[in-house]
Amino acid sequence: MIQKRCPWCGEFIEPSIINKYFITNRWGAKCENCQKYYSLKYYGAPLFVSIVLLVLFLTINTSNQFVNNSWISFVGLFIILPLTNRLLYIRTPVVKYNKKSWYEVKEKQYTLKVEINWIKKTNFLSLLIKHASGNIFPACFYSNDGNKVSPMLCVVLNKIKHKNCVSKAHMEFVLDDIPDELFKVGNKFFIFNNKIKIADCIITDTMFY
Repeated sequence: MIQKRCPWCGEFIEPSIINKYFITNRWGAKCENCQKYYSLKYYGAPLFVSIVLLVLFLTINTSNQFVNNSWISFVGLFIILPLTNRLLYIRTPVVKYNKKSWYEVKEKQYTLKVEINWIKKTNFLSLLIKHASGNIFPACFYSNDGNKVSPMLCVVLNKIKHKNCVSKAHMEFVLDDIPDELFKVGNKFFIFNNKIKIADCIITDTMFY
């Protein structure tokens, strides 16, 4: 599962915090490391989908048009709800949040176009589910001879387009104090999840937007 990280500093967010604050709480939560606020981009999505599914199953069960036995409805409900919420949790990014205005904080950033080669070969559907736009990953740059040339830096992958086991995306660094030499086209880096190397990447273009 993709780890959630603070969009301000890149610090790991415990899943228990996600479950506690982000299902219905528009106020989000405060990062214990940088003391800034963050929230799920669509904070109420899991609850909304759960309610829709609950109403749908109860309607089907009451009408008895599609399901003849009530226990089938409830078994299906308790299977689908957790799976739906887990899928939404995986695909919903954590974003910077302004507690006073109740809105996501959007900033102009120096953006890099990157090509991502996923180390674990998988199918398109799996990539689509696991690697949604907006997720944050630790990254480490390396030289052509394989030597590490940077500390661990957190990056955000946006506008991801998948094709087989290769994806293209826009990338921004979470922190601002990044050495200029890391922004060069052709630079290579690995991205990680749960301390496991998951992709080999290369910068293909730069832009500001």
